[in-house]
Amino acid sequence: MFELVKMYEKDPSEKKLNLIYGVCIDDNKRVYKFKVIQQVAEMLVNSGTLSHEYTTLTGLPELAPLATRVVFGEDNEVLDKVVAFQTCGATGALSLGGSLLSRYFKRNKVYIPAQTWEQHIEIFKNVGFEVRRYRYYNSMKQKVDFEGLMEDLKNADDDSAVILHANCHNPTGGILSQDQWKQIMCLLQERDLFPFFDNAYQGLGKDLVTDRWPVNTFAEAGMEFMVTQTFSKNFGLYGERVGFIYGVFNDPSTREDAMARFEYYGANTFLMTPAFGSKLVYEILRNEELRENWTKELYQYNDRMAKIKEAVKSNLEQKVNGRDFSFLVDNEGLFAWFNFTGNEAEKLRNQYNIYVLPNGRVNMSGLSLDDVEYFTDAMATVL
Repeated sequence: MFELVKMYEKDPSEKKLNLIYGVCIDDNKRVYKFKVIQQVAEMLVNSGTLSHEYTTLTGLPELAPLATRVVFGEDNEVLDKVVAFQTCGATGALSLGGSLLSRYFKRNKVYIPAQTWEQHIEIFKNVGFEVRRYRYYNSMKQKVDFEGLMEDLKNADDDSAVILHANCHNPTGGILSQDQWKQIMCLLQERDLFPFFDNAYQGLGKDLVTDRWPVNTFAEAGMEFMVTQTFSKNFGLYGERVGFIYGVFNDPSTREDAMARFEYYGANTFLMTPAFGSKLVYEILRNEELRENWTKELYQYNDRMAKIKEAVKSNLEQKVNGRDFSFLVDNEGLFAWFNFTGNEAEKLRNQYNIYVLPNGRVNMSGLSLDDVEYFTDAMATVL
């Protein structure tokens, strides 16, 4: 991925498209900046009270209860069972959660979707897991392979952990229905497989509440699990590394042990989390007006994405005979999955200066409506 970005940056072409990174892009080809973030950043800088001191081993203490409610809701009874620990983004959350699973819970195998964010593999290997795959997406039918998923999890080894994308599956965007989530939950309960949600894109699917539905459903069923959180995508704070790992545990002693171990693992990896981004998120979440402005901007961005996806779908169906591209609007999140199997990405790069991952994951937010004709003309030559 990073080599492709370097190639894009060195490309002298006037017409080129960077559809590589998993970040929200604006119509000017820059990382999208939330106006409310700029407003609060200016407020903090001009306040005269901004400090660059360390936070604490557990992060910015006042942020944790507010961030927790973004994932679990305001009045969820499960809040009393939640352990919250601030991390360096979702990557840090995955690493600390994985360490707890392998060292404390003694789970040494983890099942990851066949199509997934590739860093999942190395993160879990690095904390002692044997990584295995379960079927997730049928690329030919462009939908979730639910039967294959259930069969693979039914046959999973005992005492394993299972990584679940809570929303906006990366890289396919393929979504599970609420009924399918319930079936997965029942199977994991029956098999005593430990659920670990990766929740990187909350709010960029349907909305903040709908996107947390699987997490809340597992919590209401009394299940123990872990879930990550990051404000990189839904706040546009990529470089600020504001994340959390949450553990939902029924036994108070388990919660106490989990927090102690999170503190130990964190102290021996990143020690302290960055402060400035944490303060930005805190100021927005604690202020009703600022929070409403953030939510409004987030959903406006989703509307932009929906228009781009619809335009790409319509254009491709006109240019590629006999192909149904409904998956572009049915699936959720930033990505479209075109399932490249040969040199399609290389051809797009060399002939059209369009940069995508070799597997065919396309960050649709890197397009504007003005790009749709050019992009679909190019795609029609490789599909």
